[in-house]
Amino acid sequence: MPSTQNPSLDATNARPQKRSKVTGQTEEHTRNNAEESRLAQRKEPPRLATDSSPGTDSPSLPTPQISDPLLRQPAPLPACSSPTIPEMQSPLHLYDAADFEGLPTLQNKNPHARMSRQGPAPGRLQKNCLVFTPGTIPIAHIPVYKFFGNTNPDQESGVRRNTASVLAAVIHGGGQRFVSRSPEKTAEIRSFIQSLRFQASPPAPPQPSMVRQSNKGKAPAHASPGSEDTPMRDGAPEEEEPLPRSEDSDGVGPSTPNLEEPHATPEVVVYAPEMKHLGDKNRFGQPWTYFVELGPGTSMLRDFLLWQGVFAVHPTLSFSMYAIREDIQPWSIMVLSGPPGAVEDSTAAKRAVLTVIKERLWADRGFLWFTARQVAANWDVTGTLAELVKMATDTLDATVVTADDPSTGRAAPAYLITGKPVSNVRNEYKRWLNFFTTAKTFRRGLHCLTVNKLVVDCKLCKDSTHCARDCPLPKIPGWQGTSMDDIYASSSAKLEDSATAPDPLAQAKDIWKEVPRHGSRGSNRGPRGLRGRGGGRGHTGKGR
Repeated sequence: MPSTQNPSLDATNARPQKRSKVTGQTEEHTRNNAEESRLAQRKEPPRLATDSSPGTDSPSLPTPQISDPLLRQPAPLPACSSPTIPEMQSPLHLYDAADFEGLPTLQNKNPHARMSRQGPAPGRLQKNCLVFTPGTIPIAHIPVYKFFGNTNPDQESGVRRNTASVLAAVIHGGGQRFVSRSPEKTAEIRSFIQSLRFQASPPAPPQPSMVRQSNKGKAPAHASPGSEDTPMRDGAPEEEEPLPRSEDSDGVGPSTPNLEEPHATPEVVVYAPEMKHLGDKNRFGQPWTYFVELGPGTSMLRDFLLWQGVFAVHPTLSFSMYAIREDIQPWSIMVLSGPPGAVEDSTAAKRAVLTVIKERLWADRGFLWFTARQVAANWDVTGTLAELVKMATDTLDATVVTADDPSTGRAAPAYLITGKPVSNVRNEYKRWLNFFTTAKTFRRGLHCLTVNKLVVDCKLCKDSTHCARDCPLPKIPGWQGTSMDDIYASSSAKLEDSATAPDPLAQAKDIWKEVPRHGSRGSNRGPRGLRGRGGGRGHTGKGR
């Protein structure tokens, strides 16, 4: 007989197991809630203490909810003198870009307008010097870095270490072809410079002699100039008036003590440029600078070379002398050209172009900050941001020049935009130019003007404000140096050759007429030999 189980005992045994499971879950849930509450209290900001009534200390009573204070306390703005800051405003809102009263400014500092023979002459030349074109002559402005274009770096470093005794001689119309095909020019330049001899001293002005009046009718004393009994005046006896230097047969006056020996041949060495990249295809390409080293005791010669500046001896020997100092960047900024009618040589048209340029620059925040910093650092002026920027843009000017098209070699009118650079440092100068040339086009009304499509560069004097057609050097009376006809001789020959060459289209038409029709015998095609094709068999040709 099977044993019977007590159901109450079974229920009693099973109930504790079920209760213990629930109890474990409850305890675990309580611990989790307690941990979350503790973490939440730690994250919450401290609350302000509130007054509680003495009878409400029971923890079971709900506490009143108080709004949390703001974590960021509001603070008043700092006091300011004016509601607006003028330094931060653009000149576009303060000035009128179309106002040109008194503009452009600082034109007296334009290095492209420099002339030779400024100040007193360092000395008087003798009459036996080689003849060159005298007078006041415009001097082209060339930055120092262009003296060393396409030049061996070792030669450049050597010249820069001896700038006190080395001058730069820029050949008029020079270039790679001139340097490679004219090795004798170094000797010619040296001979010319050594021919420049100076008088011992400037002539003394004639002075009245009291001895001549008191001794009227008496024979003059034949005393030597160096005798102790005869008084001396300017190296000549007091009885006799000194002979002016210009009256001497050889151009040399009486011997007088002088720091520089007038008869000694100056020590001069001329170095041709050493090309870094050899070639003569680019006729007027760099280098075009010779370097002249002067020996000791040639201070007067050095000063005279820089004072005269330009030496035009004959059409194949013409050059300008420069001192190798710090760089002074050119004032030329960009060239604007367009289709016929876009460039108009009138004051209204040029001012319209400048207005568009200034408005675009004044709206560029990068240009404003960069220009203001450079002007304040390099121009020795002070002012607000708008004032400093306006100082720089007030120097802008537009002139109509003749520009060259590099692709065709032909000339066309263009606007040359010039202005004073904000810095003479090469990198800063190029960055400043980039603000102008970033915009590929400008507009004058409905006319579109392209930036730097044409080139303004003088192949004669190497200036960047005119072409050789407008170079002022050959227009000087008595000019003996290189002329623009010598510069454009090769270009004219090329144009004539292209004009006399047969028309390619006419040649193609003539060739097409001679081509035989399809299916006709090739008697007009000429012999094709044993490997002729098709039915075009001539008398000697046999097709396969």
